[in-house]
Amino acid sequence: MISKTEGQKQNIREFKKEALKNLRDAGLSFCQAFCVIGCPMHQDNKSWLYNFRDGRIKEALDHLLKFNPFPSSVSRVCPKFCEKETNQFCGAACLENSENFQGSINSVEKYLGDWARKNLYKRYRESVFHKEKMAIIGAGPAGLACGYQLWHMGFPVTIFEKMEKPGGILYFGISGERLPNEILLDEISLHLGDVEIKTGVEINAQNFEQFASYDTVVIATGYGSSRKLGIPGETLSGVLGSLEFLSALNLQTGLDIKEKEVLIIGGGETAIEAALTAINFGGRAKIIYRKGPENLGVSNQTIASFKARGGEIEFYLIPREIKKNDRSRFEIKFERFGQERPETPDFILKEADFIVLAIGQTPQFESLPLQIREKIQNKDFEPLESAGIFIAGDLYYGQKNVCHAINSGNETAGKIYDFIKNKGKLP
Repeated sequence: MISKTEGQKQNIREFKKEALKNLRDAGLSFCQAFCVIGCPMHQDNKSWLYNFRDGRIKEALDHLLKFNPFPSSVSRVCPKFCEKETNQFCGAACLENSENFQGSINSVEKYLGDWARKNLYKRYRESVFHKEKMAIIGAGPAGLACGYQLWHMGFPVTIFEKMEKPGGILYFGISGERLPNEILLDEISLHLGDVEIKTGVEINAQNFEQFASYDTVVIATGYGSSRKLGIPGETLSGVLGSLEFLSALNLQTGLDIKEKEVLIIGGGETAIEAALTAINFGGRAKIIYRKGPENLGVSNQTIASFKARGGEIEFYLIPREIKKNDRSRFEIKFERFGQERPETPDFILKEADFIVLAIGQTPQFESLPLQIREKIQNKDFEPLESAGIFIAGDLYYGQKNVCHAINSGNETAGKIYDFIKNKGKLP
């Protein structure tokens, strides 16, 4: 027997499905889709879902790739904002006959991205070419997305990246289990293959003058420096920032953690990525978090998967000091407390071979010219934009998700187009 509450929920579900069916029958232009509102990229989800449902794979990709050049990669790491916003009711309605996908918008995006990689299908580019040159500093999600859009607008683009590989946080900050690097590099090669990407090039105050020959410059260097704890011993060799740790493993620079105890301090997405990567490379991972389990910044499914692979998590521990003992291992002093701090401090010692700090990142723009650094730090972007210097990604909005970064790159490309147009350089 269905309870009154369950009956009401079922009625609401049926009402939503019927309403969406009516909107679909009336035409897509009438549908203010919740999945579009919920998506940080504001992708035209309804269009590519409809095309996919009706078997028009290429047409679906044409709509999807207007907003996101990396559907295969992003679908593997996205928090599924579109499905959270809609509770999957919209997906179920739009995909009514696509039983294999069970109303999951995210699974369709992954399928389409993988299909594009397999079949080398990419977005059509109009034969429009402008002479204005664009420079982008940073080949993370924001910089790559901006370059992708500018190239499709007809501008020659050069992206400068200090690391050996493009991709930023997608390449260096996510475990290979969730996003294999070859998938990301495939998409970059496929969808930005005609965009010049110079890797291993660090931009600083001394060489910034090279951009005088470019019409605009985009700074999309992100939050690439790991935040410090501010405790004794955190500068010891073997205490690594999360991004430093992930980069060392992903680039295989010789960091050997096999059969080693890796202790990760933090409780967000970066902490779990570092822990999963440690396990992937043969280490034993334990996460230490200062708050309770309800405050973890990752899904229950992710936590369950981590624990199933031997990972451990402890809560309500705050690091106070790091030392090396006579066995060349780290000895970390934690203060322990529950929901409330005890009157008398309660300390506990733990040992590890490596310590990873995953408590957040800080902006990466210290090497840029002083006047630009000050403007970025004060969020005073208008004078920079008037001079043809644009800020994208985390430097603009603060530390957010990959989807927000791609959206910022898209928006910045639009700003640049308007900037060039207002200068009377476009027809």
